[in-house]
Amino acid sequence: MSITPAALAGAMRCSQARLHAAIWSRSVALSVLVAVALLPVLGPKPPLPLVLGWFCTLGVALALRAAVGFLHRRAGVPDGEAARWLRLHRAAFLLHGLVWALVSVLFAPLLSHAQMELLAFVLTAITAASLVVTAFDLLAAICFGFPAVTSLVVALRCVRTRNAPCWQAWCWCSWR
Repeated sequence: MSITPAALAGAMRCSQARLHAAIWSRSVALSVLVAVALLPVLGPKPPLPLVLGWFCTLGVALALRAAVGFLHRRAGVPDGEAARWLRLHRAAFLLHGLVWALVSVLFAPLLSHAQMELLAFVLTAITAASLVVTAFDLLAAICFGFPAVTSLVVALRCVRTRNAPCWQAWCWCSWR
């Protein structure tokens, strides 16, 4: 008896959905720890409204991830609904990655070069952790990693040349 490609793809989706249901809590906890570790990187007096706004946005994204994970775990993992749960988990990962991308947009204009290096380390670490945690689902890993890394690369390029047009385009307001 041979396995059809459709059956193999279905089994893969079911496996990915089960793994998403299993890892969400550790992934959310890791993100909270990294977010707290980010605070000293922002310097001694980061603008409180920006920090609180970003932390609230992160909280919403993590609450969504937790809700999807909790509801998925509670519903069990019916094989027929694996594709739907995968879409929900991936959408939550995308939102989570976009929130981490906001770090570069909001805080890069405020940071010194040394602080930008630390920010790059933090964003690289959270992205690498996300890639490891979601090694079973490349699309979910890309949903998180692409926005976070892309915004970091643009911010690093623009910070290097603060008077470049990309800096004005990237940071539509002057934070200094």
